[in-house]
Amino acid sequence: PPPSSAPRLGSGDWYFVRSGEAIGPIPASELRLLHRDGHIGARTLVWRGGLDGWIPLEELPPPEGDSVVR
Repeated sequence: PPPSSAPRLGSGDWYFVRSGEAIGPIPASELRLLHRDGHIGARTLVWRGGLDGWIPLEELPPPEGDSVVR
């Protein structure tokens, strides 16, 4: 699991990769909706300030009180 200091999905503006193109910034709430509705998957690469690089969505700790994104 990511270290506890890793940004959580529930914070900040995010970017994701679709067809090799970075899309964003979008709020975390929209990123969750895209995942919930099947437009992006758990392996979709995401990034926001504070991360060293792009990581799969499934590697992010969930927002406080939410279940794991899978």
